[in-house]
Amino acid sequence: MSTPTTPKCANEACQSGQRDNLLACGRCQAVQYCSKGCQKQDWKYHKVPCQKAAGVPIGSLACNQKFAIHDPKAQTLAKDMGMKPSPADFLAYPLRRLALTRKDTPGNLPLFFGDRDRPDIRSAIKEFRIEALLRPPPGSPTYAHAKPGRLEEGLPAWTPQPASLDEAKEVQEIRKMQQIIVDHSGPRGTKDITSDDMMSILTIHYPERWAEMLPLYNLTLNALDQGAQA
Repeated sequence: MSTPTTPKCANEACQSGQRDNLLACGRCQAVQYCSKGCQKQDWKYHKVPCQKAAGVPIGSLACNQKFAIHDPKAQTLAKDMGMKPSPADFLAYPLRRLALTRKDTPGNLPLFFGDRDRPDIRSAIKEFRIEALLRPPPGSPTYAHAKPGRLEEGLPAWTPQPASLDEAKEVQEIRKMQQIIVDHSGPRGTKDITSDDMMSILTIHYPERWAEMLPLYNLTLNALDQGAQA
């Protein structure tokens, strides 16, 4: 039979040693303090775990920066993905790693971004999944954007999850549009393609839905070799 753990003040800097009559955090009830002073002193460390435990929405980046950095499982996963042991200052860093290394599972995402459903995370993961399936070549703006910074540093070999049916259809649509852009550009290539070219391509090939195809066009063009320097 295990020995019950004696409660103590959650403030790591507390010197009182008091273990009786502790005050529970009124918000999450998950930790206890010997005094209001200790609670106030510890708030900068307890704030994000408190919000998470209490079910209070916090931003995805804030959760990643202030919670995942202290989670051993999250840090082990980060190491497996070649990430530096520090909080990300932009969401693309952990998200892209998760998508490219087949770690973007329902069990792993909460380690970095909390348990709440986050539409921003789902949307970003989808974009990086498509990037992984397209594998933009050197010379493409997408490749050039990722290469110089931390997005590529220490990154293991790309091993994304196989495409779903919807993803396979989207990749096929992008490949089709890429060929349309290349054919439209002709001998001058895609480096100097203009907004007039864009409108011509969209209105000719997608006359009924050219406006809704704009985001896909931008993604498609950025994944083409345009001579962009990394």
